[in-house]
Amino acid sequence: KIPCLRMSFYYCQKISDEGIHCLSLGLKKLSHLKHLYLNFSNCHTITDRGIESFSFVLEKMTHIHHLRLDFSYFPLITDERLKCISIAISRLPNLSILDLTLSSCRNIHNQGIQDLSLTFTKLPRLSKLCLNLNYCSNLHDKDIEDLCQNLRKCTNLSTLKLSFACCTRMGNQAIQSVANALRDQVTLSNLSLDFRNVLGISDEGINGLA
Repeated sequence: KIPCLRMSFYYCQKISDEGIHCLSLGLKKLSHLKHLYLNFSNCHTITDRGIESFSFVLEKMTHIHHLRLDFSYFPLITDERLKCISIAISRLPNLSILDLTLSSCRNIHNQGIQDLSLTFTKLPRLSKLCLNLNYCSNLHDKDIEDLCQNLRKCTNLSTLKLSFACCTRMGNQAIQSVANALRDQVTLSNLSLDFRNVLGISDEGINGLA
């Protein structure tokens, strides 16, 4: 009866879809699990089939309260695969804490961000959201605008952490979109924003945030 499970497979490049399938079957048996942390960063040999297998099991773990997933430097996370993960997360009705790291997933574009942010609106108990999109170099201002439009619908957030470091195609409009979303967050008590090395941000963007 394990309530909390943390596993890191950082840079385990010999883990294949078969390994992920076996792991997923094991997770399925943990009916008392409430906190799950999995790190798959730099696991370059996991393909679409592995992601689909994991997502299929994840969506059935409806008892999860706290979910932390790390897919940093995961080249096969595309919009389609992100949609698969997003759908699975959206079916976790008890989820209150979501920590998702997609740093350096450079194959994420607008559609993936739309699907992911729509997921947030389907989690009625979501109170803490941490989203790391550092080095996602294909994200533009419009993508952040779409993200923030759905964030505005998440009215129970007490903690919000957004990281966009080194997203080089973003600029003042992105930071303005974040500012607009924050104005609707009346329950927010803990806020962290990371815009390091977003070179398109100028005084105009800072004024909008203020």
